[in-house]
Amino acid sequence: MDNVTVLRNDFTIISRGNCSIVFAGVDDPYAGRDDLYKALYGVPRNYFIVLIAHSPQIIDKAKGKVNIILSGHTHGGQIVIPFYGPVMVPLPRGV
Repeated sequence: MDNVTVLRNDFTIISRGNCSIVFAGVDDPYAGRDDLYKALYGVPRNYFIVLIAHSPQIIDKAKGKVNIILSGHTHGGQIVIPFYGPVMVPLPRGV
């Protein structure tokens, strides 16, 4: 795995032509090891920012600071029963 970059409270910029996207990664928010400030420190203004996090519990901290969040750790939230909702989502309702 020579070309793998682990983004643990860090970011990288991928550029193709005149398009640049920031990929920022935080350590596990569920375990309290995330540091969004550190992950975004030095990101150029006006870049599109993709935040990658193991747990969606980063949502409140990241709101208004990133353009999109990619996360997992839903443990059943992928299963949605019509007229009932998700079987289990580890976040407060409304988030």
